[in-house]
Amino acid sequence: MKHLLISGLFFACLPPAIARDPFAQLQAPCALSVMSLDRWQLQGMVGKGNRYRGWLRSTQGERVAIASDQPSPFMAWQIDAFTPFRLTLSAPHSCVPQRVTLHITGKYHDKDRSRAAAAEHRGTGQ
Repeated sequence: MKHLLISGLFFACLPPAIARDPFAQLQAPCALSVMSLDRWQLQGMVGKGNRYRGWLRSTQGERVAIASDQPSPFMAWQIDAFTPFRLTLSAPHSCVPQRVTLHITGKYHDKDRSRAAAAEHRGTGQ
């Protein structure tokens, strides 16, 4: 009887255990360091609808192809949006969630924008 009383007091003093779902996936620790995409440029893209293929270039000259229907070539980054002239990527599993949007830049795209601005200017009669 004495052992039963001691056992009861021992279990009463323990903090309540939190039940864990044995079928739930274990939470992976966050990624402490994620490669920065700030110095990458979107060089061009082709496609329509929800299927695009784009080309990125780093400041060091490295080139990478990326497609909307394939996994991101950058570890820990995923494609959020792939629209004409813009690509949005995010790293949701980094310790500090990151998001970057890359726009097409360069002399050919700038010419297209200046033509569109000139046509808009002519259309307004100014």
